[in-house]
Amino acid sequence: DTDRALLDNQRAKFIALYPKIDTYVSYQAPNYFLKAGDFRSLLEAERLKNQLLKDFPTSFVVKELVNLPRIDHE
Repeated sequence: DTDRALLDNQRAKFIALYPKIDTYVSYQAPNYFLKAGDFRSLLEAERLKNQLLKDFPTSFVVKELVNLPRIDHE
């Protein structure tokens, strides 16, 4: 979106629903993009995208370099 405040609200909503998934904001004029997750495979990314479509209908998978996913120690 071109509205940073709207993007920040969507990011907060995403974090509330998926607190263990990292989020990133990028800017490519004139739009801000909210990116979520660092997946090792396209299949992992597609699984999350399918879950997100109800709350975030414009979700799509972007192929790029990622950070390695966190390992949760319990």
